[in-house]
Order: sequence, then C-alpha cells, then structure tokens
Amino acid sequence: MGQAASIGKIAILYAAFQLLYDLRAMAGLNVKTIRTKDDLVKYTTEVAWKALTCRPHLSCLFTFDDTVSPIKVEMNEKLNDYLNRMVDGSCSGVSPQLASELIMCIGFEYIASLLWQSGLYHPKRRGLWLNNTYCLDQPEKVDLDPRCHQLLSYPTGSYVCKYVKWTNNPLGNLVGIYITALSAATFFTLLAQERLVNVRSSREMEAMLKKGCWVSAGGVPETARRAAKCGHADDALNDAMLIDSGTRRYVLAFVTKGATDFYGGSFLREIDQLVQNNP
Repeated sequence: MGQAASIGKIAILYAAFQLLYDLRAMAGLNVKTIRTKDDLVKYTTEVAWKALTCRPHLSCLFTFDDTVSPIKVEMNEKLNDYLNRMVDGSCSGVSPQLASELIMCIGFEYIASLLWQSGLYHPKRRGLWLNNTYCLDQPEKVDLDPRCHQLLSYPTGSYVCKYVKWTNNPLGNLVGIYITALSAATFFTLLAQERLVNVRSSREMEAMLKKGCWVSAGGVPETARRAAKCGHADDALNDAMLIDSGTRRYVLAFVTKGATDFYGGSFLREIDQLVQNNP
C-alpha cells in the first residue's frame, strides 16, 4: 500500500452513495414500521448499525420526506455540493476540509465496512483504507466522539496539519490514508461496469469524476477521459482513470513514491499506444 493522497476521496464518494441506497432500502422494506425520519433513525440505531460505535450522522447528509410512503430520502444540498467540490480538480484547495467533514458525518466504521465488503480492501492484498481524516483547516467544524476519535497534529514545513485519527481502527495504530493500484483500478472498473451501488449511482459518480484531476494530463485526448482522480502529496504521485477512446475502454492506475516525471503525459501516452496497438 502507498499513501493515497486525494485518490482516497473515492472511498468517501462511494460511501455517500451506498449510504443513500441503504437508507432507501431500509425504508422500502419496512414501510409498516418506518413511517417517519425518527423511525428510520431508530431502526439504524437499534437494528442496522447496532454494532457500530460511531454511526453515520444522517441529519448532516440527507433530507427526509415522510408525507409519502415509503419515506423519501435524498442527499441534501450540502452533501451534493461537498461531493462535487471534493472530487473536482479545480477545488483542491478546499477539498481536504470538505472530505474530512464528510468522513466524520459518514463515519469511519461505515466507510471501512463498505471497503471491506466490496473488496476494495482485502485482508491479504490490502487496498483502500482510511485511518484518519485529511488536514483540517477548520477543526471546529467536525464533531468529535471520544469513543472513536482523537484530534492530532503534526508539523509539515511551516504548516501544522490538524487531523482526526480513528482510534477504533481494526488494523491497529496506523496513521494515513492508503491505497494500492489494484484497489484503485478495481474501483474504476466497477464504475465502468455500473456495479458501484447500482446503475444510477455509478452514472452519477462517473459524472462527478469527469471533473477529477489527473497528473498524466496530455497523454490522451480530454474527450477520452470518462472519469479520473489523482493524488499528489509529499512524495506521493498517484493517478487512476477510466479511458474510453471509442474503440478501447480501459482503466489505468498507478501509485508511486518519490516519482516526479509523470507530468506531461508521456507515460500515459505510451501506455495508451500499447493498448491501442494490442487488441
């Protein structure tokens, strides 16, 4: 595993859409007992997420309409805005704070459960995993629960990074957000196959990731990039993307340490030529 940097945000994106799907499924399967938002919250607390210590904070993520049956659950404006800006390559300056707030709203345990069950993290192959938040410019905007969280800081140059560590992490006392190239490629493959949550969710996530950053820009035409997410921090230089040229569709992912020569796109351009020349 290597430091994921911003590629790790795909876990948050995936978890938000899965959480929405789960809530709708709970409401739809229990229409006789879940008639209001309070009924749904009670069900998640006493049944669905009973084993979780720090559960998702539903009020900061969704809206609920209990005038219909089953009750209608939708992403609220804040969640939709945060997800879009979190993965938008032009919003890199604010996205660590936004991503961190979403991690705290969704919960480390829910995200970890999803990564484990989907295979994006595997006990032997390892993969995508969040041990803490990103750096917080406004730590006062997240709600800490001492049962799960610890606010820490470390100096990085002239800047002091404040972040929240997950104290109940089943992988131990790790710090950092990690990924493997295989887990990144798996995510984008499932996205292309429309198997992340469901077809509708996969398409909505792909539309958001269309605006994602990529450090290999210039290697293939902009029109061939269907979705992408890069990660660049300290000595980590990572990229993952779904490329569709019309005749070839493939996923490329790389996770590096200490690399500096991928800018300009020559690496991607040569990989793309190999794919195009070898059906």
